[in-house]
Amino acid sequence: VLPLCSGTACSPVHWCAAPSAAMLAKDGGQQVAPADFEEHKVSEDGPLIYTCTQGVLFLKRNEDPTVKRIVKVNRPVGDVIYATGLLWTGARGGVWAELDETRSNGEIGWALVSGPGFGLVGPALVDAEATRDMLEVRVLLLSDEDSSGIVFETLARKDRPVRDVKVAMCKA
Repeated sequence: VLPLCSGTACSPVHWCAAPSAAMLAKDGGQQVAPADFEEHKVSEDGPLIYTCTQGVLFLKRNEDPTVKRIVKVNRPVGDVIYATGLLWTGARGGVWAELDETRSNGEIGWALVSGPGFGLVGPALVDAEATRDMLEVRVLLLSDEDSSGIVFETLARKDRPVRDVKVAMCKA
């Protein structure tokens, strides 16, 4: 689990410039913080239950959110993802939620909530409470039996203009 800070007074959202000794990498006998650890934003007030909005998840299957290896996993739109409430914002602005391994069949790591560079239109995950105001949108291709099927699927706010959903579909 990522240490929240090295100071004595912590707020729910804060910047940490000094990682703990456990999070430091050794370099020639000296301990040096990885570049991504120089500044990172940690928040403890994230949702505990998310809903998958785009049919894919991006996961860092490690307790350390600064790891570079990211796995793309297919998950149905509307799938429930359980989190600990801990959010981490990476150097490029991606927001990651720590998975709750006790409710996620032992799966550990971090799931992308939102961020640039993943080819997503909108967030990958939304707070499950917000889905009350959302609709599941599916666009079906109707042709011969071999090529028919769902070509686009997402969750969209009920007040979202159809134009925005069309733009999202074209970018997907």
